[in-house]
Amino acid sequence: MRDLQFYLSQKITTQKLLYILSRLVGFEVESLECLSEKALGFLSVSEYNSGFLLGINLAWHPSVNPQKSQWEIARDLARELKIYVATDLPDRDSDVRDPYYWCVAEPNGKIFKRKECLTNLAEEEAGLIFEETYKEEIDFKSLSI
Repeated sequence: MRDLQFYLSQKITTQKLLYILSRLVGFEVESLECLSEKALGFLSVSEYNSGFLLGINLAWHPSVNPQKSQWEIARDLARELKIYVATDLPDRDSDVRDPYYWCVAEPNGKIFKRKECLTNLAEEEAGLIFEETYKEEIDFKSLSI
């Protein structure tokens, strides 16, 4: 299985996420709440009580590939849902080995490199929270698509 991880700034219903993600990746996605015999992808969802409120993991069979890149999916989710969506940095980013740096897509379609605020790490139920002092725009065209 292959997978991608995203964090969403707002809670969204699983059914809505399944519909949007299936359209964005180009194959049907299912979850435990909504099983499908046609699905080639599987969505798992984790809820948090602060910061980015939803963590999602999208896994799929290696015989298929999403029709969009990780960053296109993040950007399109952010635009369509009018929320912020965090995902991993591209492999060639200088901070890729630092687990506290993330790509964050904004509802306006821009993508920024953000640093996770480390003060919330002690809270088990906390989602991602980003430092307000660090925000570096990433040229979308430079991302490997």
